[in-house]
Amino acid sequence: MNISEKNMLSLVRSALWGTPAGIQEPIEWSQIIEAASRQTLLGLVASAAGKLPQEQQPEEAAKTRLQRALFRIISSHNLLNSRLAEVASILNSNNIEYVLLKGEGLALNYPDPTIRQCGDIDLYIGPNNCLKAFRLLIAESGQEEEEVPLENAKHYHLNYKGVVIELHKIADTIPGIRADRRYQQWTLKQLSGNNLRKIAGTTINLPPYNFDAIYILNHIWHHFVAGGIGLRQVCDWVLYLHKFHKEIDLRELESDLKSFGMCNVWQIFGELAVRHLGLPENELPLYTGTSRRKADALLEVILREGNFGYHAHVKSSPRPKGRIAGKLYTLNANAKRFFYIVSIAPYDVIRGWISFFINGILNFFRFNG
Repeated sequence: MNISEKNMLSLVRSALWGTPAGIQEPIEWSQIIEAASRQTLLGLVASAAGKLPQEQQPEEAAKTRLQRALFRIISSHNLLNSRLAEVASILNSNNIEYVLLKGEGLALNYPDPTIRQCGDIDLYIGPNNCLKAFRLLIAESGQEEEEVPLENAKHYHLNYKGVVIELHKIADTIPGIRADRRYQQWTLKQLSGNNLRKIAGTTINLPPYNFDAIYILNHIWHHFVAGGIGLRQVCDWVLYLHKFHKEIDLRELESDLKSFGMCNVWQIFGELAVRHLGLPENELPLYTGTSRRKADALLEVILREGNFGYHAHVKSSPRPKGRIAGKLYTLNANAKRFFYIVSIAPYDVIRGWISFFINGILNFFRFNG
């Protein structure tokens, strides 16, 4: 890490925990902002920067840039929350059960939910009512079904009044046929009505405690293997564990991690959470402290690549137009990337990459005739 990346992380920890940032000289605000932008952490950095001593405050141009970013993030939250309330009302009126995944539900765990950069709305509907929910929302948004890209293997996808919404038939997948079969059975059991939480004062459902502890991490790992992640996704998991670690059933968690083959990934990201993002050791269930070197290597990759791997050096040329050419480009880029991430967790990366490769081929033929 260079000094600007260290300062960015210090500001992020300050925003997460309300502690002094303690950033180092020289303070290069343009580089700090660029590092935060790559990780989709501008909101946290803007919040912490405003609490620095006067002599460390950003110069006027940097301060303006951070303020504008914070304004956009807050506006995005307001729009997403408004659309989420509308969609929840539509689904409730039609007796369609749903669960809010990630996103605005996880933002509630931040000291200030509006400083978390947000994106779309993910709702788990399940296999039975997903198409019905999709058609309802298309009709409400004034679109024709033929205008909307229908689905991939996991979810339907639409733009609802300026907000991207994904309606999930399945919440996620996991590498390995037998492990994934167990994961799908576990998901159906976990996301049933009797197990769900609710956002306070609303009818909006959230997953149970043990589900999110694993689901959030699996989603992070899935994206890391497939192309890259930003530190904001790890911050989501960190603050979830901080808030709910006492509610998690440890025996059940350990059994499920073993069943899904995720114990090693849990420890590596757990070490990253503790060592670099400030999560107290006693708030990370099953923490062993045995993955320091791997966590350091993981952080270096995340800082290098940025959110969804957009800044990875293997993506220096633009993605070509055309579906087949685009798929081949992505495959080539990930094949190169494989060789510098495999050392972090060889078995897990290989298992994940094989699954990514096979699913990519199956999805291509499934949705292209």
